Parts: sequence; C-alpha cells; structure tokens
Amino acid sequence: MKNAFRKVAAATLAAAMMVPFAGCSKNESNNDSSAADNSVTSVADGENGKLVIGGIGPITGAAAVYGNAVKNGAQLAVNEINAAGGVNGMTLELNFQDDEHDPEKSVNAYNTLKDAGMKLLVGTVTSAPCVAVSAEAAKDNMFLLTPSGSAIDAITAGDNCFRVCFTDPGQGKIAADYIADNDTVAKINGGWMDFEVVIATPDMMGVVGRLGKVLGPRGLMPNPKAGTVTPDVAKAVQEAKAGKIEYRLDKANIIHCPIGKASFGAEKLEQNFNALMEAVAKAKPAAAKGQYIKSCTVSSTMGPGVKVSTIKFGV
Repeated sequence: MKNAFRKVAAATLAAAMMVPFAGCSKNESNNDSSAADNSVTSVADGENGKLVIGGIGPITGAAAVYGNAVKNGAQLAVNEINAAGGVNGMTLELNFQDDEHDPEKSVNAYNTLKDAGMKLLVGTVTSAPCVAVSAEAAKDNMFLLTPSGSAIDAITAGDNCFRVCFTDPGQGKIAADYIADNDTVAKINGGWMDFEVVIATPDMMGVVGRLGKVLGPRGLMPNPKAGTVTPDVAKAVQEAKAGKIEYRLDKANIIHCPIGKASFGAEKLEQNFNALMEAVAKAKPAAAKGQYIKSCTVSSTMGPGVKVSTIKFGV
C-alpha cells in the first residue's frame, strides 16, 4: 500500500503541475468545460479498487477562474491516468469541493472530503483558505499539495504539506531569473506583450531602458516615482498583484484614473475613491497655494459624469 500511495502522490503532483500558476494568473478559464463536468463525487476506498483524491478551491464567486482551472486540470490528469490503467490496479476519483475563497468554508469542505474517504488533497487553491486547511491536514497527517497557494504560511503547518508554485517573496527573484534566462528584452522588442506591469531593480534599468520606445507609449516603462523601479522587487510584485494603480496629470492638468468596476459594489468603490483622493492630496507640493483640486467627477465607462465634493480632503 505504501508503494501505491507514493505512485498516487506522484500522479497528484502531475495533475497539480498542469495548472501551477492558477492562483497567480489572470488568464480566463471556461467554467463550463467538459472536464469540470466529469468530476466524480461518489465515495470510494482504495481497498475496494478506487482511491479518492480530494480537491478544494473556489469554483463559484470572484476567484472562480482559479479554482476551475485547477479542477479541470486535475480531472484531465485523473482521466488520463485511469485510461492508462490507474495506479496499481486502482481507479482514481476526484471529489472537488467549492470553498468560494473563504477559509471557514474551506475547512468545512475539508471535513466533507474526509467523510467521503479522501486519501490525499489537491488544494486548497488560494492562500488564505490553504492556511486554514493545512492546519487541519497537519493534525490528520493528510497529504496536502497546493498548486497555487503562494503565502509562506500556506504549508508551514506540517511536513505533510507541499506546494507547486513559488512563495510570494520568491516571485520577484524568480521573475528576474526568468528574464535573464529567456532573453525577455528581445521577446518584448519582437512584439510579446503578455503582461500588465513591468518592475525592475535600479541596476537593470540599463537593460530595460532599451525598451523605452515599446513600453513608454503603453505607459509600462518602470518609474521610481511609481514604485516600479525598486530594489525590493518582492514588495512591488505583491503591491501590483493587490491592484496598485498609477495616476498622472495630462497636458491640461487633469487626472484620469479608474477606481474599480461597477461589480465591486458601492462600499469598495468608495474606499478606492477615498484612497485615490487621499494620495492626490498627500502629493500636494508645499509651495502650492490656493485650491489644489478644482473639481472632481466620477462616471462609469459610458455613463454621465457626477460631480463630487472634495472639501473633506482639505485641498
């Protein structure tokens, strides 16, 4: 049984590696994929010729793209392994539970999977739920492999917990190594633009500077004032992933800056608006006299503008 478990663990790793960056990516995923429809929810035991692999991640809600990517990739791997004869004569079954990117729901999903006969876990997909579930898995000595939980604490609960993707602090270094190893400058000059932010260390600006004609017109050129030229690449990467934005004046001294999407809801949009206005007010030069912000208007993409009072920001 130990040899069988090792093979199953290796198979699980193969399944997870099909989508190692799901939690860190912004690529779209088809939530209605036929692979997702093939997920098996019946209870099985390895001793009866079947072995249940548990999975936990968001397959509904705002983070569903990540969970569905892992679920679909793992199911494809399970199907392929079963088609090749399974593992030591056993058929694998994937039971994937939705946690909606909520730690409490993720722990509940873990307990559901234990009751269903789970022998090892692929997940959880996102970091905060993984921290909660790994603590429970450590108590049970349950093999846990997260494909994309990048927080350091996601797997520190026990020696039974493993991860596929890089930790948050390591992503900046790994990205820099990737650039060095894959001649990324030449790729960008050749037309590759599959990124949204460019971050560089000061010593790399001599190299990145050669991309000025390509990155400059797109607003992607690293800038110390914007925090995208920094020796602390890991921090800059974390801020960029959290949604940090850059604003600037146009020739008419007007700032055009997004504060979110209509789907964010009124409370989050208000928080983002206040954060932007506070940043603008804080940037007021000491020598500036009189009214600093003349007017402020908020609108949806194609909607009418609504004027907003800026008196509370004191500028």
